Amino acid sequence: MEKNKKLEQDCIYRIVILGYDYECGIKSLLKKFTCGVFSPFPETQIGVEFDIKVIKVDNEEIKLQIWPHNRYLKEASSQRNFLYKGAHGFLLVYGLHSQKSFDDLLNDWMVQIDTFSNEFSKKNLVLVCNNSETPETYNTKPNYTVDSNITKQWADSKNIPFFEVNPRENHNVDEPFIQLARLIKNFND
Repeated sequence: MEKNKKLEQDCIYRIVILGYDYECGIKSLLKKFTCGVFSPFPETQIGVEFDIKVIKVDNEEIKLQIWPHNRYLKEASSQRNFLYKGAHGFLLVYGLHSQKSFDDLLNDWMVQIDTFSNEFSKKNLVLVCNNSETPETYNTKPNYTVDSNITKQWADSKNIPFFEVNPRENHNVDEPFIQLARLIKNFND
């Protein structure tokens, strides 16, 4: 109960974005959401970092503290425990061009959420299909290898909201973050 009171008083939600950045464009999505800028070649993440953005959900201002978590941090147990146990929710991102990025969500990230996160955050998940270009596909015709209908069916079967985004075209960029904040807020009410 005390966790819910603190969440209500502060209106700061810690969101962790999971995915393998170069295969799913986490940093491009985050930069577009927080700064309004698309970069197909974002800076490499070294260590632990986060971004902050204030949004409105149901006429209430909520501060999102957004922590991208990629493969390079996966093995650091102290960082992993800090991120997972302190998270209010997770944005699960995969690249439409990389079946491996979706398979990793199922076989790796979902297992880590189940193993290391708290019961509160396990209920607050949003699946995001990023169909923007990455450094590997930039200036070439993207080769989409993931069937988004199948991933949407998977998300529906788990009762997880699903969004397709394209940071390059500014399509649906804000919606997954707003929906996740709404899930957290409603779970807290």
